[in-house]
Amino acid sequence: MKQQEMCELLGVPERTLREWKHNNRNNVYRLLESLSSEDVERLLNRTGYLKVLENEKYFKSLRDFERYLYPLLLKNDTEVWLHLAKDKSLSTTARMRSAYLYTFLTGKKIRLSDKPENRVAFYHANRPQSDDRTVKYYHLKNGINEMRYNQYKTTGAF
Repeated sequence: MKQQEMCELLGVPERTLREWKHNNRNNVYRLLESLSSEDVERLLNRTGYLKVLENEKYFKSLRDFERYLYPLLLKNDTEVWLHLAKDKSLSTTARMRSAYLYTFLTGKKIRLSDKPENRVAFYHANRPQSDDRTVKYYHLKNGINEMRYNQYKTTGAF
């Protein structure tokens, strides 16, 4: 990958990359240089998906969480959610949330081997229980607010 592509994908100035190249971060620079721009984009996108699944670490408000989640759902990249649901390196909670999102987008249920001891909310600070069968199947307290999601899907805003 070229330096200009690194700047665009990572959102850092060229000066920062030049500093990385000539000081103790030259390993990072060489790694980025050896990767293709598609590989870097895929890695950055995976990080975004993981933020959604482990939302208690990254989001303080439901509105911020929804602003981050809904564009990811509109990409309709269901294979990513399926892959993350089966990824044993993730926590059980993250895998359940991913499986729920896959089912939400496709209507196909995934059978997972382990269930968390306690029910957790899809968004960590969202407490109300849901009567949705899909939510209960994945041992969650609640899921996506479909009215808000449909509003975002049709208008692009809340």
